[in-house]
Amino acid sequence: MTIERILKLTDGFTGAQIEGMINHASILALRDFLRNHRKSEATNTNTINRKLTKQDLKNFRITFEHFRLAKENVVTSTKGHNIVR
Repeated sequence: MTIERILKLTDGFTGAQIEGMINHASILALRDFLRNHRKSEATNTNTINRKLTKQDLKNFRITFEHFRLAKENVVTSTKGHNIVR
């Protein structure tokens, strides 16, 4: 992911809209990460219900796809407030 792609994606956005999109992309990435982590735990009976470690978090990534999906969910009302669906 490059900054240029993010800039093109957010062309015309206000700072608040960009902040909302980044926050939403982070939430989407965390949901995906936890979903995948639970799936891998289910296949390994030695790790079921264990807490996340720093080592687990090394695999956490926010991708351009997360930003693209977040952009679709951040809309602006007529008063200029961010609304996340």
